[in-house]
Amino acid sequence: MRVEMIGHAALLCETEDTRILMDPWIVGPALFRSWWHIPEVTRDVSELPPVDYIYISHLHRDHFHDPTLERLDRRATVLVPRIYHDGMVRRLKKLGYTRIRELPHFREVAISHRTRVACVQMSGDSVLAVADSSAAMLNANDAFQGAHPKVSVPLLRALSERYMFDIAFLSFGTAGPFPKCYRIDDAPPKTLDPWIKERAMLNHFLLGARTTRAKVVVPFAGGFALLADRLLWMNEAKTTTADALEALKSGAPEIEGVEMNPGDIWDSKGGLQRVHPPVDWSRRLEIIEQMREAHRAGLKQIDAEELRGPDDLYEIFQRRLRENLRRFPLLRRCLSCCVLFDVQGEPGGKWEVDLRRASGWFRRGDSGEWVVKLTIPAGLLAEVLLDAEGWNTLCGSYKLDLHMRNGGRGKEGFLDRLMFTPSPWWVARTVLAPRFAEFMVRRRAEFSQMLRDKLTGIA
Repeated sequence: MRVEMIGHAALLCETEDTRILMDPWIVGPALFRSWWHIPEVTRDVSELPPVDYIYISHLHRDHFHDPTLERLDRRATVLVPRIYHDGMVRRLKKLGYTRIRELPHFREVAISHRTRVACVQMSGDSVLAVADSSAAMLNANDAFQGAHPKVSVPLLRALSERYMFDIAFLSFGTAGPFPKCYRIDDAPPKTLDPWIKERAMLNHFLLGARTTRAKVVVPFAGGFALLADRLLWMNEAKTTTADALEALKSGAPEIEGVEMNPGDIWDSKGGLQRVHPPVDWSRRLEIIEQMREAHRAGLKQIDAEELRGPDDLYEIFQRRLRENLRRFPLLRRCLSCCVLFDVQGEPGGKWEVDLRRASGWFRRGDSGEWVVKLTIPAGLLAEVLLDAEGWNTLCGSYKLDLHMRNGGRGKEGFLDRLMFTPSPWWVARTVLAPRFAEFMVRRRAEFSQMLRDKLTGIA
């Protein structure tokens, strides 16, 4: 078995008789063009060898990266987890992929004569175990970071007992916007320290390493650079591969941790083969500044495009929010406050949505009565309104600026429903589908947690 680090969560796994490309983000930035590879990716899509399979763990745009998927050969079979809805399958078909294979939860599947895989689903994410006669590897991407340990630890332990992993790739960093993108007037200062969240994610990485008990652990899928001017400070509050390896060394010295950068290869016979020059992570901010200079023209273009929305953006805004409020009749009562959208660029302005009223929810201007304020460029607002995954992508991009006054934190969980609420037809079709029944039966603990989150507005 041979595994090449492409970059971030993208891996190229070559077994004795097949080749699997995993979570391919290779082309350009991701998540509203906010995240950039660090170190930068050395592989060009055209230089990749033919692949038999493409594995995509979940829908987040640093894993399900449309610009990269548009450039790959559609003849490959795409492996995805069989989750409770068919969103990944539908999106892949829109991109022109016709060979799609959904992997059942925790069941081993032979994808070739010598290669076996097992996909384990956690929350909305998944992990993939790959084994042939020479070795077994685990790609855990973000799954262990996002799932509750009561769910993830038993699943990961059972998987590790089955395969006795030679190498495991585990995410080590945080991708959520809290607390970096938040201003909360009534929150204790400690809860707004981004380093607390980063440390928590390092602890998850360490727990994952101990649980997998792999011979070699590689921290990955956690490093990215934010190059936009207003996001630049966030790079200072971001852990690196070196931090993850130091946590592993001090917390689990019996486990070998190795750093793999773009181009580096792990071979079951030859071990680690370093191709990429060593990275001096103490110079990370200097490296990011060099990247900003190299991409200055592209960054300027991105800024200009984000500040320009369609001429009828305000009409789209009203129409979509009215539709969501009709679809979720209790939403207005759950929010029951004034939400201010401070839209930057053209067409822009201050647009209020006052949900304390029975009608006449929309007005231009700032009355000063808002509890939640969202600052967003016009172009990004248009994308958020027109894409079912837009709100999640905005949150992950860090191009989210939320200001919450007293009591606003309790309203936050309903903002995603205000921006997008699925139609009753979609809900009925999803709930009545066999895959949803499978989810309820086989993943009871996660289903119960998801239901609680939906009812309380957390998710």
